[in-house]
Amino acid sequence: MRSQPAEDKTPTQAAVLPETGEYESILKQRDFIVAQNGVADKAMEVFLKGIYTRDNYVYFKLDITNNSELPYTYNYCGFAVITKKKGKMTSFDRTDLTPAGSYVPAHTIEYKKTMTVVYKFDKFNFSNDRVLLIEMVEDNGERGLFFRVTSSTLLKARKI
Repeated sequence: MRSQPAEDKTPTQAAVLPETGEYESILKQRDFIVAQNGVADKAMEVFLKGIYTRDNYVYFKLDITNNSELPYTYNYCGFAVITKKKGKMTSFDRTDLTPAGSYVPAHTIEYKKTMTVVYKFDKFNFSNDRVLLIEMVEDNGERGLFFRVTSSTLLKARKI
């Protein structure tokens, strides 16, 4: 009889698939947010394409487009709930949110390319006097991008 080879302890593709499949189902969803939920600046674009909910999680699907001839490498994509600015307000409240998971194919968007990313958060909500700030910071550059999402947009999340 032949002896069986020693079992490999590295993670198998099957072990990775459930997590990947979770994000693939979000990526396959049709984009439904078409209003001004994004930013286009410095030859870069970031647009919110959908907010989805499943179980106790909220998923944000973002399209990032690099319209320049230089690759865009970002080292940080942050999410925070902040107080809306009203008048000459001098102080505001900021609550940073930590993703429970993400699907980011790469941290560099090559020139003239678009990349779709998905960020997963524990379910949350916020009041009408606050907004969700989504910000991307370029690594070794000044093409930082940010935009705000209102609570009414968050409430339009689609169940999958």
